[in-house]
Amino acid sequence: MNKSKYPIIIVISIITVIICFLGIYNIYISSDDGVTYIDTGGIVAVKYVDMDKPGYKANVQIGDTILSINDIVPRSLNDLKGNIIEKTRPNTLLFYKIKRSGSIHTIPVQITNRYSSTFVIYQVVFFLLYFITSLIFLLTFPAKNNFPLYVFLFYLCVAVTNIFTKVSFTNPYLYSILILSGSFCPFLMFLLVFFYKDNVVNFKRVFILALPSTAVFLLWLSFYLIWTNSMMPSELKHLTEVGKIANLSIALMFVFSLFVLLRSIYISLKENEKYHINYITIFLITGFIPYVILYALPMAMGKKEILSVEKTISFAIIPLLGIVIFNNFLYEKIKK
Repeated sequence: MNKSKYPIIIVISIITVIICFLGIYNIYISSDDGVTYIDTGGIVAVKYVDMDKPGYKANVQIGDTILSINDIVPRSLNDLKGNIIEKTRPNTLLFYKIKRSGSIHTIPVQITNRYSSTFVIYQVVFFLLYFITSLIFLLTFPAKNNFPLYVFLFYLCVAVTNIFTKVSFTNPYLYSILILSGSFCPFLMFLLVFFYKDNVVNFKRVFILALPSTAVFLLWLSFYLIWTNSMMPSELKHLTEVGKIANLSIALMFVFSLFVLLRSIYISLKENEKYHINYITIFLITGFIPYVILYALPMAMGKKEILSVEKTISFAIIPLLGIVIFNNFLYEKIKK
């Protein structure tokens, strides 16, 4: 690893750690009442109440119409969840004014954390595992080109994306980070695929490779900001469709990268050339197959995901961890 790059690596690492712990803190303070609502023409009603959750304990019932919470009248379902409940600290007492069978009642509901402490700890451990493993790969992988740096940046981007999938949907600052990292993960993957042999970056090619991710980012961010400004169901529907396009685009870019790698391996074998980084790259990318098959493609087709995004992304650490262990602990023994 070229020591001249240490300062920029340190700066990137510090920024990433700060960003990720901001996301984890938002997850930690996220509130919930355990109630599923439905929006019918601007009228928010109770669709389902989870047992042993705050709403259930306060006797919120299916069919109740929410008139106000702490005298704040929700404009829509998203306004209720995002601007009132989620922005209230856990263990705060809220007063729900509801309409039930023609009568108006005021019910005190003490909301709690949306996510358990175990889940928050999992997020911290997941981030540290990704960060430390990719950093070890960067510092120890025997390559004179930029390949280890691209791997490091790619996995940092994946770690950020994983954490920010759980931040508040109505927090534009934090959710924009998810849009940015989610859109540009494929671009960093392209760097692995197309520049694994290069010591000098061809900025013209980088610009071209960045175009698909930039288009996804601008489209996704634009519709998200339009929705946050209105909080209307119609705009949320448009945003959902854009989300499907984003997931499909990410899946297609993944498949394209895999195809390019397989083609490169075929050509290198045909010409009796040995680029071991080719094999390492394809091994790393296979860790994201569960994400594409079990999450991205079902979401793109409007179906329910088979596994949640954080569970599918967690598979991606396995190839990286395997390479780090092999390179640092097993390679010399096998070589002997």
